[in-house]
Amino acid sequence: MVAEAAQVGKFAGVAGEWTRVVVGGSTDGWHSYEDSALSPEEFTPDGVTQAGDPLLLYFTSGTTSKPKLVAHTHASYPAGHLSTMYWIGIRPGDVHLNISSPGWAKHAWSNFFRSMERAGHDSSYSTRPGSARPGCWRPSGDCGVSTFCAPPTVWRMLIQADLSAAGTATLRECVAAGEPLNPEVIRASPQGLGDHRT
Repeated sequence: MVAEAAQVGKFAGVAGEWTRVVVGGSTDGWHSYEDSALSPEEFTPDGVTQAGDPLLLYFTSGTTSKPKLVAHTHASYPAGHLSTMYWIGIRPGDVHLNISSPGWAKHAWSNFFRSMERAGHDSSYSTRPGSARPGCWRPSGDCGVSTFCAPPTVWRMLIQADLSAAGTATLRECVAAGEPLNPEVIRASPQGLGDHRT
């Protein structure tokens, strides 16, 4: 668990042996994130990594049923994020805009691994939860965003927003991921994005 110092009290009653890392302060029983800068730059593995070893743990979104914890291995995760790269359509030199929370697996797939595989660049936009204001499209005009990915929750808000002034001239690919996309959202054409849907 990685948490801000002001939030660690929320985990006081959580049982079990798990690693606790506090950011922006110090708390008894928690490792300080700032101390990570003191670690050696060289990494020495303590054993061989097997393809079936766990790599990442992410929860499903819980959109269609209760959230479930899914373990990704060193074999399953690379195969998954390579297929996502081709699904999004990222090319070398692209600027990719992804709207997702850092708690979602989609954040890692669309933000970190996409750009590393195709030497692209990621554009991040921070907004309050549940917001799809046209302001989130200003970076696409400023940065020349060529590919865009967002969950259907965001697409449902985008079709109701006035994006006529959005800078989408460089936008080539738009995709939805993470949960089912409603047919009415697919049929709708957001102003400013109507010519760029794929």
